[in-house]
Amino acid sequence: WPPPGAEPLDVEGLYDGFAESGFRYGPAFRGLRAAWRRGDEVFSEVRLGPETGQSTERFGLHPAALDAALQTIALSEGIEVESGMPYSWSGIDLYATGATKLRVRVTPVRPDAAAVLLTDQAGQPVAAVETLVLRPVPDIGALVATGHEFLYGWDWVRLPATTRGPDTGQPVPLAVLGSDPGGLVAALGAAGFAATAHTGPQPLSAGPVPPVAVLDRSPSPAAQGPDAVHAGVRDTLDLLTAWLDEEALAGTTAVFLTRGAVALPGEDVTDLVGAAVWGLLRSAQAENPGRFVLVDTDGSAASHEALHALLASGEPQAVVRNGTVHGGRLVRPPADGGEPAGTFGPEGTTLVTGATGAVGRVLTRHLVTAHGVRRLLLLSRGGEAPGLVEELTGLGADVTLVACDAADRDALSAVLATVPAEHPLTSVVHLAAVVDDGTLASLTEEKLTAALRPKVDAAWNLHELTAQSDLTAFVLFSSVAGLLGNMGQANYAAANAYLDALAAHRRAAGLPAQSLAWGLWAATGSGGSGATPDAAQLAQEGMAALSDAEGAELFDAALARQEALLVPMKTGGRGAGTGGTDGVPHVFRSLVAPVRRAASRTTVSDTDALRRRLAGLTAEQLDKAMEELVLEHAGALLGYGDNETIDPERHFLESGFDSLTAVELRNGLNAATGLRLSATVAFDHQTPGGLARHMAAQIGAVPGTAGPADTSVREPGSAGERESAPGTGESVPELFRAMVRAGQVQEGLGLLNWVVRTRSQFTSSADLERPPVSVRMADGDEAPHLVCLCTPAAMGGAYQYAKLISAFKGARTVTVLPMPGFGPGEQLPASVPAALDVLAATVKDIVGDGPFALLGHSGGGLLAHATAGLLEEQGRPPVGVALLDTYLVEQTAGFQDFAAEVAVGALTREISYGQLGNATSLSAMAQYVALMPEIELKELATPTLLVKASERFATGPEAAGDEAAADDWQTTWTLATRVETVPGDHFSLVEQGAETTAAVVENWLGTLA
Repeated sequence: WPPPGAEPLDVEGLYDGFAESGFRYGPAFRGLRAAWRRGDEVFSEVRLGPETGQSTERFGLHPAALDAALQTIALSEGIEVESGMPYSWSGIDLYATGATKLRVRVTPVRPDAAAVLLTDQAGQPVAAVETLVLRPVPDIGALVATGHEFLYGWDWVRLPATTRGPDTGQPVPLAVLGSDPGGLVAALGAAGFAATAHTGPQPLSAGPVPPVAVLDRSPSPAAQGPDAVHAGVRDTLDLLTAWLDEEALAGTTAVFLTRGAVALPGEDVTDLVGAAVWGLLRSAQAENPGRFVLVDTDGSAASHEALHALLASGEPQAVVRNGTVHGGRLVRPPADGGEPAGTFGPEGTTLVTGATGAVGRVLTRHLVTAHGVRRLLLLSRGGEAPGLVEELTGLGADVTLVACDAADRDALSAVLATVPAEHPLTSVVHLAAVVDDGTLASLTEEKLTAALRPKVDAAWNLHELTAQSDLTAFVLFSSVAGLLGNMGQANYAAANAYLDALAAHRRAAGLPAQSLAWGLWAATGSGGSGATPDAAQLAQEGMAALSDAEGAELFDAALARQEALLVPMKTGGRGAGTGGTDGVPHVFRSLVAPVRRAASRTTVSDTDALRRRLAGLTAEQLDKAMEELVLEHAGALLGYGDNETIDPERHFLESGFDSLTAVELRNGLNAATGLRLSATVAFDHQTPGGLARHMAAQIGAVPGTAGPADTSVREPGSAGERESAPGTGESVPELFRAMVRAGQVQEGLGLLNWVVRTRSQFTSSADLERPPVSVRMADGDEAPHLVCLCTPAAMGGAYQYAKLISAFKGARTVTVLPMPGFGPGEQLPASVPAALDVLAATVKDIVGDGPFALLGHSGGGLLAHATAGLLEEQGRPPVGVALLDTYLVEQTAGFQDFAAEVAVGALTREISYGQLGNATSLSAMAQYVALMPEIELKELATPTLLVKASERFATGPEAAGDEAAADDWQTTWTLATRVETVPGDHFSLVEQGAETTAAVVENWLGTLA
């Protein structure tokens, strides 16, 4: 193979060509890997990727494998049907099942038909089709050209009645979290649940854990304005992080209950706060598959009873009214669009917010040229738009550009007051947006505000301040993120879900409104709001980018329809086609034609199939099987081609992973194996090989093992992982977590010191069993080589510098050095000299003979400075030391308090990754906190840069009231030779402000000889 005489064909651009012809294949259906031609015959290789979900054993022949095999027909010169689709089949035989790799031979039997043979890698037959007749699909090009193919609606589809699950004769255990002001416990008890009340996730996890818990948000707040939305989203995020922090609740389904946050046709959205919360929770679902269910209910007894069937159905989000369950679906809008949702014209004034962005420029130009708008009032926070006003004026428009933040109610009111009476305000288009991406772990109040304010506050202000205007159009540019819940965009999803709800709320009040939940725009790599969501992630989901022309066409097509919510989105993967709904996310199932197939004699889950395959493997074989699984999923996430491989012993960060792709990898591996891996498992085990070995240990490497071992057990060798605190049945991390929440940080550190005493320690590099493993995260030709020392915090691994280092890639080499003692099986330093000896020795090994500089953030800066001092004594000094918001020990009244607050602040940013560290990392943090005051800092001959934060980072309640320290919170590193201040606080300067910080460091490095 390939057959003698067969000439290879170029399939590199095959799927791009299909897309141009109107056939858009998503990742799961792009399985044709290579092809050859010999005369009229065409041969190909097909291989399924991880996007199919490892579900091949559920099918005689997986639909994606069959589809990819039939794509070979398009390469045949003997088939004369252009854009052909299968029409009729004859002589079908299936010889084997479960194939994931196929060899295909297509032989034309007449100009419109072919014979197809499928074999496995050994040449044994899998399936054969004697004759497959093709027929052309009419007028696909015309459909694509109109842009209507990419316009979707959103509907709450009535779901068929389902059974309530297995009847055990006993009430289903269920917990209700919160104060239960509406008597929900009693109501659910009457509906057949054994409901009990609990004040929060932590008390719930302390006792017997039920399979289901209801987190009740149904008593909606009286206020529905921006302040209430911000508070509601923030409170829900706190509840989410608290829930995810409790490992005991990993197997409990959390049902978030709202009332009036979602509307069926003819209803009003009465809980706009809850609507924003839905957006947040949709992203939480994406990051934590299977853990959350969203339900909007009318509170009736029949609806409470319907929860049984809903939970049994697996539907992730539903609206329940009088016992009837409705599931959220993307749908094709009906042919009859009804009355237009809005109109524009030359008479009045059209207000556009966010007008100076890339999408804003396209839209304003389109309003003038296609809709005849002659008076534009453009708002922009920056107030500058080189060339835009002149261009629009040249097209015949009277344009006013104002520097105004629409989220500022007073400023917006003042601008609206300037609209002349002879040309009153008649239409509004709200495009303003800000994206500040991050997984749930990284969401702070600042990140929430950054995403919510431009959309929520501004839209509400526009809604209220134009209520008395005779508007003909009120268009909100939303994002599909609010409906699909993109990973890493929970704050952005919340903001956009609010816009969708506000449009429905206005419609119910008789006011014009339409929300357009845009996909990607090609010119900006962004959503139609003009902000920049994760284009790579959406593309991986099967979403393509709209051109500016397509975006303008879709704007017109949507405006001509009556729906309050429409989704202009270019998708060719999950959004259309045939092949059945199995494995298709629920929101897309109305777009996929179901197929009828005979039921197999046995139904086997994907994880059961994996267990069967792993049964009987030796430990070495199991390690290999897990490594192949990890590499397959990792390669798919990074977009590796067929001939590209990931080094199994290369750090995930070096391979291109970040916190979001790490979560996606965890989700995929959890789904494939049935394990419950933490969201940081990739970084915890550093390499694909390390992760594979960890997974093998979890599943059980004993021959004959048929299923995963206890998934709560950590990797053997991690100090303290299985140990309980003295006199308790709780783990050390759980108790430390509880103490942090209770404000007993010092007591918590004392608990960790108990674990420290159980761990092996080293006194110098000579007796260190395993040196820390550095991670090379950037390459470049500029000198010096930059070595970043990690912060000695519980989750302060190499990924803490990921955003900062991205600015150096291609320019200079950057390596990150973790602190010894934080990894599984690593020893702790017994003293400050022991730690510095190892750090200095490792730095010299990293940089060789070349020039280098050291960098450290927070406590990592203390160690970087001290290490530089030792290297000076050893005659191998760095050319510079950069300290990022590092404090002198003597600057604080109590260094223990300072270090604890920094550590806890870091942990609160990472809590949603699954846990507040583990016993190994937490005890290492405690040891370094204890050692820090012993560091003797000397004035260096080496140039030293101090980068200070402009905002106070303190988060404890005592910080707000400490007037004495109000003007004395910034670091005052007297040993620095140069000091720079950057925007942000202690944490954000290496997170959302990392680009600015990196520029300061880079400019300084350029001055060093």
